[in-house]
Amino acid sequence: VNDELSPPDDLYHDLFKQPYDEGARIRSESWGGDSIFYTSSAREVDAFARDHRDFLAVWAAGNEGTLGMYTIGSPATAKNMLCVGAQQSTAESLLKQANEKLFVKFVA
Repeated sequence: VNDELSPPDDLYHDLFKQPYDEGARIRSESWGGDSIFYTSSAREVDAFARDHRDFLAVWAAGNEGTLGMYTIGSPATAKNMLCVGAQQSTAESLLKQANEKLFVKFVA
């Protein structure tokens, strides 16, 4: 036995089903992997949302990283859920990013 927490192998049956059966319709998770791809975990989130149209999974985009949208880790890469992210930056760094990458245009 190790001391690390790990997600269940089957999110559909082992994470979502029991709370849903007991009446929960929103599930919030703040863990994730480091894969930016659409993995089996992301597919399980999508499958549960598809089969339970009144259910919403809310997932953290990621807990670290400096690569913008490439920092979002599975299962937050699922299509039928709400992915929530945040950025801790100064206004100056946001302006610099916006001007360099043209994500946002600031008009004075």
